[in-house]
Amino acid sequence: LRTGRIVRGQLGVSVLNAPFSAAEARDLGLPNGGGAQITIVNPGSAADKAGMRPNDIVIEFNGQPVRSSDELIAMVIAAKPGVAVPVKVVRNRQPQTLSVTVDELDLLAQEESAEPASRGTDAGGIGIVIEPITPRIARQLDLPEGLTGALVVEVTPGSEGERAGLAQGDVIVEVSGRVVRSVDEVSRAIEAVPQGSVVLLKISREGREIGLRVRKR
Repeated sequence: LRTGRIVRGQLGVSVLNAPFSAAEARDLGLPNGGGAQITIVNPGSAADKAGMRPNDIVIEFNGQPVRSSDELIAMVIAAKPGVAVPVKVVRNRQPQTLSVTVDELDLLAQEESAEPASRGTDAGGIGIVIEPITPRIARQLDLPEGLTGALVVEVTPGSEGERAGLAQGDVIVEVSGRVVRSVDEVSRAIEAVPQGSVVLLKISREGREIGLRVRKR
């Protein structure tokens, strides 16, 4: 992980979090029985540049069928930024395909723009900056409901955290076998580990839990 982060994509839209009934899907001409209805297109976003409009219903993303807003969010997050992908939408009951170049989701920039005074918390000795899991970030990253811990928003290049495999977007859920539910709990648990010792971390990454060993400097 040379960049110290996981690169994720974003479209720059809001989607309706409500499934279509079978009758609605038939009436709207949705071949998969569902889709993701766009409610807001952010000006200047990847979706805006591609010509997406509010009320478009996304039924296919990069060749994969889309049946719900959750499926679309997961596909966009996993997409490689800077690469054009075909996105099929239904507009006024007519299907059409748009070419969308996915933007990169920068978690640190997102948090700074939402809360300019916040610079995150330095989890001392392992080279990472952590922040609380806000509802907005939880939605953007499609995090499991109720997930607690601290979100990694920055990893210092060449740090022990980077060498151990920590990446931007990871959620720290345990430190040295202790469940942590906040930035403060993560910071205090890491501070309690003696300098030069190994910090055992459990992180949540894309729905999987991973154990990492990080030496504290």
